[in-house]
Amino acid sequence: MSENVNGDKKYWFQDLKGAEIDEDGKPIAGSSEAEKWFNIYLAPYLNNIEKEILPDGSYIVYLADGGALRLPRANTRDYYFFPGKPKKCIKKSKNNAGDWQNISGICMFAFNFKPNDSDFKWKYHYNKGMEPFKHDWNGDINKLKSGSVYSCQGNNSSKNNLYCTALIQMNDWKIPDDYPFKVSY
Repeated sequence: MSENVNGDKKYWFQDLKGAEIDEDGKPIAGSSEAEKWFNIYLAPYLNNIEKEILPDGSYIVYLADGGALRLPRANTRDYYFFPGKPKKCIKKSKNNAGDWQNISGICMFAFNFKPNDSDFKWKYHYNKGMEPFKHDWNGDINKLKSGSVYSCQGNNSSKNNLYCTALIQMNDWKIPDDYPFKVSY
């Protein structure tokens, strides 16, 4: 729907930063370029009920169905989807800022939106909309499970489990029997 109004997503996508943080460690109101971009290109097409800037400067939109979509402070290409109870999931995270390292694949799922980059690391996102996180994936389904920094392999501190969303997608959007986490929220 946004493309009908704004043209091809390849041309309006920008990789922008979230809110700046002041000397007291608090986000500066109105400083999030990501929020401004999101409000033009995506927010009008979502049924959102609340928006906020989290303490780390990231932007989160709460949806009417109980889920939420979070943009990290660093960019507008990574999106973290919370299917339900996002505030509870964020509280489970390290530092209460929605840090994905201990909640990804459990109550938060990683997506990418990078339609304008044809580099081989983004080949599963080029010319596409919001897709499960597959940055730098080589196409081998086993790499979704292990052997990559992004692999979905459970509570291994050297992995960040961002490929968990793709693993679920590859199983027709059902949690695989051998999935390494108990999904909860």
